[in-house]
Amino acid sequence: MRNLLLSCLLLTVLAPAAFGQMPGSETHPAFRCSAVSFRDTTQVPLIEISIEIPPYDLSFVREGEGYRAEMDIAVTLINEDGDEVGGDIWRRQVDLVRYEELGSTGPVLREKRSFRVGRGRFQARVEVKDLNAGRSSVQLVPVEVEARKDPHDISLSDLEFGSLADSTGPAKRGSIHPVVARVFGNPLPRLGVYGEAYVDSAATDSVELRIEVRDEAGNSLEQAHMSLLSVKGVAPFLLRPAFERLAVGSYTLAVEGRWGKKKTRREQRFEMDESRVDFGPRFPDLLEVVALIASGDDLDSLRDCAPADRQATWTRFWQRRAGREGERFKPNAREFFQRLRYVSQHFSTPAVGPGWRTDMGRVYMKYGAPDQTEYHPQSANEFASQVWYYNDPGRIVFVFIDRSGFGHYELASQRGGG
Repeated sequence: MRNLLLSCLLLTVLAPAAFGQMPGSETHPAFRCSAVSFRDTTQVPLIEISIEIPPYDLSFVREGEGYRAEMDIAVTLINEDGDEVGGDIWRRQVDLVRYEELGSTGPVLREKRSFRVGRGRFQARVEVKDLNAGRSSVQLVPVEVEARKDPHDISLSDLEFGSLADSTGPAKRGSIHPVVARVFGNPLPRLGVYGEAYVDSAATDSVELRIEVRDEAGNSLEQAHMSLLSVKGVAPFLLRPAFERLAVGSYTLAVEGRWGKKKTRREQRFEMDESRVDFGPRFPDLLEVVALIASGDDLDSLRDCAPADRQATWTRFWQRRAGREGERFKPNAREFFQRLRYVSQHFSTPAVGPGWRTDMGRVYMKYGAPDQTEYHPQSANEFASQVWYYNDPGRIVFVFIDRSGFGHYELASQRGGG
């Protein structure tokens, strides 16, 4: 029976006029995963699944002098027809010596499995089950494996982000230590992006790459060109975009490969987290967003401070809000940037610009995800509309109307709230 699957993407980037499901509650146990496609040493296409599991959401039980968690990990690969074409299930355990290790922010378990597949588009279904707690969570990750129109085209592997393991030798698998979440912040490691170009030629041949980094508004921030030589049909490459120049936000790395008159393209999203706040010329732009969730003396202190004092003032601003975890209308730093990433993905448009400048984006930045959403499609007599309900604290209702018919929803009315 054909399975109906929904893609679950971990990283956000500009998606004009796209409206998705509002974020729900976190699943348990929490984990990160990625699915990338390459070729193995015999040139057979494969999908590589990487999984990282942090300690804070696993159930540990006392085991001798330490603590132990056990989990089952299952991977299922599903093709475009909904058929299962591969996978595996295995059990892992994590042993901690000290209770304090449960507070670590890094993963306590890293897993990587490779599966040989044919060319095409797939869904990787990854499930982690916490055996001590009897809880499980699932992520669905789309992956494309050399989806060429004909065998004589050029194709690209996935773009694998990570910290550099070897920046002096030739590009090869193992040149980086992958970062599954593709989220980076301070301290910023030496970052690189590894990939491979594939051509239908056994002889040494020339491949050209065009590389571009774009911000969440679609602006091109960096462009470069690279010439490669393929050996037995494979041309590996290692990219070094100027990550250190990027402030907090969502970005896209696009790579176009050319082989003669043939060309192909890959894109990958990544993020710079809140530790990458730019306290230089772009700081006033960030304050325009902060003004949606703060006012009065707090906001004035950020606007009026000298450039040399911005970082310290910024830190004090969020420290004063640190105890407000869970207060919808007064988000702390973590919730603020989560909202900012969401509106950048779902509400940005070429006409208006960044998502937080749209009506929907401004409401979402101030109030967060609505408790209930109604969608009304366009009819002969009415424009398409959405109604957002906020129930606690107090009842607030926002009505948005798409008068243009192109997904640009404007605020039509508000009931309740300030």
